[in-house]
Amino acid sequence: MNRVLVYRLGSIGDTVVALPAFHLIRQHFASDHITVLTNVPRDQRAAPLASVLPPRLYDDILEYPLGVRNARQLRTLRAQIVERTFTLMISLAESRGFWKSVRDYGFFWSCRIPEIRGVPFRRSDLRNRLEPGSSVYRSETNRLLDRLSWLGTIDPSEDRWWDLELSDGERQAARSILSTLQASKPILAFSVGTKFDTKDWSQPNWMSLMSRLSAAFSDHSLVSIGAESERARSQELLDVWSGKTANLCGRVSPRVSAAVLEQAELFVGHDSGPVHLAAAVGTPCVAVYSARSLPGHWFPRGNKTTVFYNRVPCLGCGLETCVTFAKKCILSIGVDQVFDAVAARLTRVTPDVSAVIGVSAGRLQR
Repeated sequence: MNRVLVYRLGSIGDTVVALPAFHLIRQHFASDHITVLTNVPRDQRAAPLASVLPPRLYDDILEYPLGVRNARQLRTLRAQIVERTFTLMISLAESRGFWKSVRDYGFFWSCRIPEIRGVPFRRSDLRNRLEPGSSVYRSETNRLLDRLSWLGTIDPSEDRWWDLELSDGERQAARSILSTLQASKPILAFSVGTKFDTKDWSQPNWMSLMSRLSAAFSDHSLVSIGAESERARSQELLDVWSGKTANLCGRVSPRVSAAVLEQAELFVGHDSGPVHLAAAVGTPCVAVYSARSLPGHWFPRGNKTTVFYNRVPCLGCGLETCVTFAKKCILSIGVDQVFDAVAARLTRVTPDVSAVIGVSAGRLQR
């Protein structure tokens, strides 16, 4: 039996976009022992990988503090890895530059792992590129699958590669939570949480949007998804809704949140973990994105998404806080535009195709 170490950092969204890669690895190493090496979240709003990833896809998890530089901590981590005598390490780490790849490779080599695969060294791994014949860049999902080509190729458009394998218990928990709402009414779910200010559309925009949606779709119940720190902000939006509401921020696990989203007619939110959970379970999404990342790199999967993304000259900046341009990329996305997209989805007049709406570049089909 092989002992396989899979290296993947991040929280909800980072885990969901890597689902096809994890499914492919488990399919190939069906009878082997798989350990996932990941980080302990340093932000209270971030959920650990184990709270999202289907239990069948791994056997155990080894966590360490993100950004560890203490020599003693590194020696402890190395000793833990050496002790487990892994035969193979597969890196699913996000591409962070050539020298960080060298550092990662050197560390795992020092852990006496005889075979190391997937560390991004190729130019195509280190630099994102436009999809052929498209105006969007290669998704993080496809970039990870490129690095696993030695395991074979799969079609990530197939739903099976995105299966969260929700249990009967998780789905029953979701039904119990939603039982407080009127059973006959459809559900609109939303999340306004995000780790970085650059990705925040701002509370006034969300308040205006929810007020308009409440007036037009009072036949829907409104449900919020997110972390405990987002509970008060979400409640302000729920308070303007004329129908039944439920504030689930900080009250349910990510996997039960996914089961809740599975019951929703539509999800609306920022570029954050919940939009990827919704897309994974097949719920249509309307997402408001900043230009912090390249267009397409972190867009939700599937053919039921509408993404608002403003193609400004500084796209792909990677900033956590925007000072120079005052978040022009995301704040120039209008409430009217998002309302129209949500209304189109709820009235089912939008074609069942994925769309990227460039605020300054017109409508682009993906």
